[in-house]
Amino acid sequence: MSSTHISQLTRYFRQLERFPRRLRGLAIGDSWFQYPLRSYPDLQRLIGSPNLFGLRINFVDDSDPGRDADEVFGLIKRWQRLARTMREDFKPFDVILLSLGGNDVIGLDFQRHLKSANVLSVPVDFPWNNDRPEVVNRHVRLDALSETFSSIANAYRAIIALRDADAPDAVIFTHTYADVTPSQVGYTFLTFRSGPWIFGPATELGLSQDDQKRLTRWLLASFHGLLLDLQAATTHFEILDTRLELPDVAAWDNEIHPRGPGFRQLAEQHWRPAIERVIA
Repeated sequence: MSSTHISQLTRYFRQLERFPRRLRGLAIGDSWFQYPLRSYPDLQRLIGSPNLFGLRINFVDDSDPGRDADEVFGLIKRWQRLARTMREDFKPFDVILLSLGGNDVIGLDFQRHLKSANVLSVPVDFPWNNDRPEVVNRHVRLDALSETFSSIANAYRAIIALRDADAPDAVIFTHTYADVTPSQVGYTFLTFRSGPWIFGPATELGLSQDDQKRLTRWLLASFHGLLLDLQAATTHFEILDTRLELPDVAAWDNEIHPRGPGFRQLAEQHWRPAIERVIA
């Protein structure tokens, strides 16, 4: 597994020359693909390991913790150049792994979509999920959430367009994250701390933990609806619907990141069979 840093790309191109029979994969992701400073591997490290696909697919990775959809538009030209180089100098990518949208929906941007119950919502069309529990009607700014979802959809479309231009047969694999449980636990390493992303702002507005759970499940169901819309408009687009996986809080390192066994369960029970079906 190499990265898109120039020194690592040189290493990746050498891997392609050394193992020309292996398929070619690009990974673009957030902290679920780049979860640093833990002893256990994240999703993309598991997928790219010899135990899964590391001996059959040469992966190049461009993932970053905290990445949200808006960042895609500043990075897309870099990925376009890489995909074009692959097509012209080697062979096009065969698979694209994509973990994107979590920070926009249940991570760093979560609190931007909240409001007090006494603040009126701006009426907007929110086509991704009309089955709204009362907590959504009371506490979600659907106008802000709709803007965020539109941005996520545009980011995915930019990556799909990249695929269509320079690797038209490549299959995109993306996922719906898992059954997060809002809690007071954030990410910590030595003196660095981030989060919690859901529990704090939601509790300040008076949401019980049960309502927070209902809200996060609704948000991930809405995100799944967005992905289904994208899937209907393209081809070679696989959605791994893992929304209700890992319901036990013990499976989680913090509010929105699993522990090692959780990542492994998702990789082996969902990503492995989906990728196997494509490359068999």
